Amino acid sequence: MAIFGVINTADGGDTFYEGMVKAKDNFATLETEITDARDGKASTHAAIAEKVTGPSTNTADYVPQWNGTNSKTLKDGFEITAAGKAIVSAESMDAMVSSLASSGLVMKKGTDITVTVGSGGDYSTINDALAALSAYYPLYVSGGFTAEISLLSGFVMAEQVIVSGIDLSWITITSVDAEVVIAKSALATAVGEIYPAFCVDRGALPAIGALFSMDTSGTASTFRSGIGAFRGGRVFVSSGCGVKNSPYAGVYGYMGADIMAYGSVFTGNNRGVILFRACRGSFDEANISECAAYGVQAGSGSILNVRNANCQMGASPASTDIYVTGGAFITAYGATGGLSQTANTLTGNGIIYQ
Repeated sequence: MAIFGVINTADGGDTFYEGMVKAKDNFATLETEITDARDGKASTHAAIAEKVTGPSTNTADYVPQWNGTNSKTLKDGFEITAAGKAIVSAESMDAMVSSLASSGLVMKKGTDITVTVGSGGDYSTINDALAALSAYYPLYVSGGFTAEISLLSGFVMAEQVIVSGIDLSWITITSVDAEVVIAKSALATAVGEIYPAFCVDRGALPAIGALFSMDTSGTASTFRSGIGAFRGGRVFVSSGCGVKNSPYAGVYGYMGADIMAYGSVFTGNNRGVILFRACRGSFDEANISECAAYGVQAGSGSILNVRNANCQMGASPASTDIYVTGGAFITAYGATGGLSQTANTLTGNGIIYQ
């Protein structure tokens, strides 16, 4: 529909007048068409309303569905799950993320995120924080991004973090305090023969970016340990971080575990590092001193690198500082501590290069 306004032409006032009349008439036509469209839309809505019918009974909070193909009849529909209701009614992003995690749904993540654990923090436990972050699926970002769980001052780890079959290595656990206490009394679940504070089986732990120290609470069982890794489980420990004062092992690897712990700290444990059955461990420049039974121990075809590490348990070197058995390989160039056999000599127990 064309709308004509005032047209200035060379043929005089008649054309000017006709243009004004045409404009008036066309505006009146436009108004009529708008009114017709409005009334027609209302009529259409009324017609639809007359044809759509609902069920004679219905359940509160159900989502209605069409009852058949091309039907104008609604049926009772389906229930919204508790997780769905929680997501819809969530008052914060954290609440929504927690709901998504509990329902098994995921959201993509490619930007830095930090959550806090402890008094006044986002979550009260490490496990709760991991459950929330697990609702995200990490995206590739050039240069990477950080996902951090920051343990607030005074936080005590009274829980076990046991990961099975999933990769949480894109998350790093850090701490405000120089050391975080592990409550030994809370280590009540066994994995294999040990009761670990952190453990992974066929997956990857969050990166350990804090230094932990185990207290003496609870049972006197000697199998309470810092970190356990089983059946191809992967562990990354940042420099200056690790676990001290475990009654059994600072690190216990079994059946193909892979531990990267350059410059880490595993002092004061009964056994600093134990690797059995084809594990790999790299502890270059680590401090694994002041342990009671063994400094580091590799067996059953495992490969252990303690280059420039301090593995000495006492004031002087001992044969149990750096111990090889079962056909394992240890690289100990520049390491501090005694050896269980002559360096660079292959025996039935394996070899220690130095």
